[in-house]
Amino acid sequence: DPNSSLLFLSPTWFMSEHGFFTGLELQIKLAEKRFKFQFAIKEVDFPTFGTDRVFESKEVSAIVSDVLKTLPITAVHIHHFMHWGILDTCKAAVDNNIPYAVSLHDYYLLCPSHNLLDKSNQHCGIPSNCSSCIPNFGLTAKQLRKWRDSAHEVLVNASHIVVPSKIVSTYFEKVFGPQLVSRFEIISHGIYSEKYLEQSSGERLKLLKQRRERLLNTSAPLSIALVGDLSIAKGGDLIKAILKRINNDNKLCNSFRFIACGRSHFKRSDYPNVNIVIREEFTPEALMWFLADADVFLSLSVSPETYMLVGDEVAWAGLPSVSGSLGAFADRIAEHNLGWLVDLFSTESIIQILADIRGKKKNEFFAVLDRLIAWRPSSHEMIAEEYKKLFNTSASTNRHPYSFFETPKVIYASQTEAVVPQAGEGAVFEVLKSVGLGSLKFRYPRLWAAVRHSILALPAPLRDTFFGHAKKLRAKVS
Repeated sequence: DPNSSLLFLSPTWFMSEHGFFTGLELQIKLAEKRFKFQFAIKEVDFPTFGTDRVFESKEVSAIVSDVLKTLPITAVHIHHFMHWGILDTCKAAVDNNIPYAVSLHDYYLLCPSHNLLDKSNQHCGIPSNCSSCIPNFGLTAKQLRKWRDSAHEVLVNASHIVVPSKIVSTYFEKVFGPQLVSRFEIISHGIYSEKYLEQSSGERLKLLKQRRERLLNTSAPLSIALVGDLSIAKGGDLIKAILKRINNDNKLCNSFRFIACGRSHFKRSDYPNVNIVIREEFTPEALMWFLADADVFLSLSVSPETYMLVGDEVAWAGLPSVSGSLGAFADRIAEHNLGWLVDLFSTESIIQILADIRGKKKNEFFAVLDRLIAWRPSSHEMIAEEYKKLFNTSASTNRHPYSFFETPKVIYASQTEAVVPQAGEGAVFEVLKSVGLGSLKFRYPRLWAAVRHSILALPAPLRDTFFGHAKKLRAKVS
C-alpha cells in the first residue's frame, strides 16, 4: 500500500547473524523503487538476556513503550520472539490501547527448541513430560512452565493469532488446549508477485515438457535437487547418510546425480564417487532456471516445519517432490498429490523410491507433472490482501481514527510545524556530523531526509532528550 509506513524492530544479533540488514536494505531499495515511498533504518542495540528472562525485559519495554506513545502507531505485528522482551512489549501495546497480532512461524512459544527437536536432534512431538530434555536448552521444568505461562498470556491478549498452516495448531493444542487454538487464523505465505507468476508461466510449461521428455527418452541418471539450508533440522544428516550409501555403490553412483542449491553443509570431496553439482547462491526468482536440469526435489526435514517456502518455490519450478512425512510441506504434497512421502528412518527406502521413479513409478511421475501444470501458489498480493483485512479489523478498536495501512501525514506535519524551530535542521546536521554521520546528507539524501524528518517530528521533550544524549556522545567521540 503506497500510503503505509513501517517501523521494523528486531534484535541486532539476530539481524546481523542472519544477514538480514543486507537483505532488508535490498528489499527497502526495491520497495522504494516500486512503491515510491521511503523507509528509514535505525539500528538499536537492545539488551541481551538469558533464556530464563527471554519474555521479560523492562529495558525493551521502556524503548517500545516510548515508540508506541510517540509515533502514531495503529497496530503491532509480532513475527518472532527469540531474545526479545516480548511479554513486556505486548503489555506496552495493551497499556497504550494498541492491538497487536502474532504470527507463529515456529514453535518457540512452546519450547526454546523452536523446531521441536530434542537433545538427540529427533522430533519430540511435545511429550507429556519434558523434564529429561529441557535442561539441554538451559531451562528447568519450573522455568519451562513459566515460559509457557508467559507465552499463553501473549497469545490470549493478541487481537489476532496467525499461523501459516494447520500443522501449527496440532502442537499448540497439546500445550494450550483447543479453546485458544480455535482462534488461530491460517494465512499461508506468498511466493512471488502476480506479475512474476504470469511472466514465468510460459517458461515453466516448457521446462515441465522438457522434464517429461528427458525421463521418457533418455537413460541419464535421475537428477535430484537439494535446495535451501541443509541444516540438521532440514535433514542434513539424512542427506549425508544417503550420499555415503550411494558413494559406496557403483550402480547407485551411475543412477543418480545431485544438484545442491543453497547451503549444503557437506563437502563434495567426502563423496568422490557421487555426481554432485554445487550451486550455492540463487534467488527465488532464478530457481526455476537453476533447476532446469533437475528431475525431482528431495526434502527430508526432521522438524515439523510450519510452512517451508522453498517447497512452493520448487513446485513452481515444476519439480515433483520426495519428502518426509513431517510438517506443512508434507501436508501440501499429500493434499495436491505432488510427489511421494517417505519414511525418514530408512535411507534404503528413500533411495528405492528415487530409483523407482525411472522404473515402476515412471507413470506416477508423469501424473505429478500433469498436476503441477494446474497447481499455482499464493502470490504476495493475495497474502497482502489477507493481512490488510486482518489489520483493518484490528485498527477499528484503536485510538487513532485511521487504519493500519494509512499514514497519518497530517499528524506528522502538525507536530513538525508546531514544535520545530527553523534552526532545527541545522542542529540535527551538526549533531550527526559530530558523530561521523554528516555525510548522510550528501551521499544518501533520501536516507538523510528520513532521519531528519524522524528527529524533527519528535515532541519537544523527546527531541531535547535526543540532543542531550547526542551532546554526551559527541564529547565521548571528541
